Amino acid sequence: MTPLLAVIIPTLNEALTLPALLEDLRRQTGVTLEVWISDGGSDDATVSLARSAGAQVVSGAPGRGAQMNRAHARAQPSMRLFLHADSRLSRPDQLARALQAWQTAGGRGIAGHFPLRFIDAPAAHRRLFAFMEAKTRSGRPGTIHGDQGLLIHRDDFDALGGYREARPYFEDVHLSEAVFARARWRLLPDALHTSTRRFVAEGASQRYALMGLMMAAHAMGDDDFFDTSRALYPPQRNAQARSVKPFAWLLVRRTCRAPRRWPRLLRYAIQNAWQLPLVVRHWRNR
Repeated sequence: MTPLLAVIIPTLNEALTLPALLEDLRRQTGVTLEVWISDGGSDDATVSLARSAGAQVVSGAPGRGAQMNRAHARAQPSMRLFLHADSRLSRPDQLARALQAWQTAGGRGIAGHFPLRFIDAPAAHRRLFAFMEAKTRSGRPGTIHGDQGLLIHRDDFDALGGYREARPYFEDVHLSEAVFARARWRLLPDALHTSTRRFVAEGASQRYALMGLMMAAHAMGDDDFFDTSRALYPPQRNAQARSVKPFAWLLVRRTCRAPRRWPRLLRYAIQNAWQLPLVVRHWRNR
């Protein structure tokens, strides 16, 4: 019997990237797909392109977590795969193989994610992106994010509380942590290809440094940091190069006013010390 899978893709002005992913999904073999586009108010051709490709569309207020939850509430198959619109599948049987790997790993109580491959990495930053790809294969806390996809049973998704909707970003980080705490992660076979477009728009090193600041703020429990610095994660079409210094100083000032956060920062640094040998290895690998 051919397995059923609901594929959920949040969108906001993704007319340039979405058609390629929808074509990859159309070519998948060994699985029957129910494709959902959850749109957050696009003013380009995103919705019309989705409908013309046969996808089901649900629309509502923007916010990736809320968008994915809306489509999840309507999807029929028991299995869910959440993907970003700029993702690309690397082979025509990738989703069938992913479902088989999920089942072999134990099925219920397992959440699957793909290793990443950056398909358009600038030559000047190839080692940085190779390092980031290696992190997606590590399976360690803090390394599994939404751009790697999420394959999960709907009941497990509900039991974990779904995606948080309070803020327009980091919904994937909260759910990833919930999986580490109450379920198990499984690295799926075959790479999920993704774009470096935000890194290119904002500057690869700057974007990565900003991501590090955001993860540090989250680790210290300073989620209000995101409310005071929404420029950290603008919509993709508004992405542009920006200096890291104002955000770094903001985080330092906020942390100095709350000394209890320093031990959390130290603990976070120790937990991520494993990345240093990985950095050295990729820096030396030309």
